[in-house]
Amino acid sequence: EAIWRLCKPKMVCESMAIGQQDESHKSKEPKHDHGGCGNIQPEVRRKGLKLYGTWKPQKGHDESEGQQPEEKDITPQMAL
Repeated sequence: EAIWRLCKPKMVCESMAIGQQDESHKSKEPKHDHGGCGNIQPEVRRKGLKLYGTWKPQKGHDESEGQQPEEKDITPQMAL
């Protein structure tokens, strides 16, 4: 439940930007770079025993205008 609440609003696998690294040296507690890949993350839903992911089109891209969200099964191979 706690992990779900923390992860639900995150839609991009974020990594620390170069500008943020400089600021972390100034703060008392340094932040760690977790090596995010920058990929778009789906909204994950459970239906019965299956997991489904809904990938929303990115805003600001010309080719994604008018596209519907894409829903796919999340298989064990995809989760690993």
